[in-house]
Amino acid sequence: MRILVPIFRFNWYRTLAPVVDECMRRGHEVTCLHNESDRNFESNRPNEKLFPQFRHGTPKINGYRNDEELDQAILYGNHEALISIDLPLRRWIDDPRWAKRKFRYIAVTTPDTLKRLHDRESVEAVDCFALRSEYELSATLLDRTTDYGQIFETAQSLGRDGKRYTGFLEPRLGKEWTEDLVEDFKEKVRICGYPLLDAENLIDREAVRKRLKIPEGQPVIGFWATPTAGRGSHASWDWLFSENRMPYFYAKAFKAYGLAGMGKRFVCEEKVVRAVYDFSRKNDAFLITKLRHYQKPGESLFSTFTDGVVGEDSYYPHTALELASIADVMIGFTTSGTPEAVWAGSAVIDINPPGSQREMLYQTLHFWDGMLDAPGVVWSKKAEDLVESLPQATLEDYRIDPIIARNYKSKYCGPEGASFSANVLDAVEEDIINSRSA
Repeated sequence: MRILVPIFRFNWYRTLAPVVDECMRRGHEVTCLHNESDRNFESNRPNEKLFPQFRHGTPKINGYRNDEELDQAILYGNHEALISIDLPLRRWIDDPRWAKRKFRYIAVTTPDTLKRLHDRESVEAVDCFALRSEYELSATLLDRTTDYGQIFETAQSLGRDGKRYTGFLEPRLGKEWTEDLVEDFKEKVRICGYPLLDAENLIDREAVRKRLKIPEGQPVIGFWATPTAGRGSHASWDWLFSENRMPYFYAKAFKAYGLAGMGKRFVCEEKVVRAVYDFSRKNDAFLITKLRHYQKPGESLFSTFTDGVVGEDSYYPHTALELASIADVMIGFTTSGTPEAVWAGSAVIDINPPGSQREMLYQTLHFWDGMLDAPGVVWSKKAEDLVESLPQATLEDYRIDPIIARNYKSKYCGPEGASFSANVLDAVEEDIINSRSA
């Protein structure tokens, strides 16, 4: 079978590399399509040093430099199947050539994929949706069948603090899925799990520790750097959270919230980072900070209060998965990497920044509901409490309960059994066979 795998951003390999490897293991002809456009964020452009080391061969590599070349590769290629973590672009769906296409479109979904799934046209444009779990399916349907009128009004009333959620909700208003559309979507869904996690089997934990110069036997704490300061604020709460000077903090609080802002407790990102560092010192743990793809070492306080930093150093296995595999505890701010860490064997402390409207996140994207707060594997802490309590805590306070962990993995990672990439390829091959016999 001829399979095309678009790589719009190079870091998509963290999810798709295991799928590509499984395709080649089964003898399929795979072409990876790299985004070479100057408009692509620099850290997401093709990089030979980060090209995955596949176990079962090497895919063919093609590139595109602009929209025209991309459209030509997608609509006029000779592939029989296209596997992507994105939905088909709207301009493809609207193009008359799309209805005449001879390839099958398989979407290996992520939460980012599904939050853009709105209408019948998008559902009909995909031949197979590879979802993680039954819970992800039920959460997706709840997102699409809920009447969000009242929640949208609440989000609007929050001004800048609600803008993120109005962006999620506005395309859904008045477009709740009908029973027919729900059934059409469910018919295209296959529960496959999350392929990124297959790479956990490739990790040599001792080699990772040695590479990071972690002394033998020393506990490890991993910290996802998901910053407010340094990336620009998008809401009033993170504009406030980035401020580490008390007079300016309250000046900003008054400007954003009026007199109510003067009653806010002074807590900021720097205090949280220092608390994480103090927690590592109390527990004689080696603290490793995982920087975001757009961050460089030494640019922010995340590189200061730590024993070491890693970046996007590998996509297969992904650096963050490697770190979680050796960590006793991973710590982060509302990160979708939480299930990955639990899968790799790490407990997680989730930091809930003040004013971030966490409950609204759960109401608008239901897959997140429970992901960040499952005591026994994931402990969610309010930032204003964490800055006081975490430096006094011990690693024994965050030991994994194996029963809770097993249920959590089933809910947020995928079914037990075969590899998740194998499940995806089973779905692809079944879909191709069914389409040929139709």
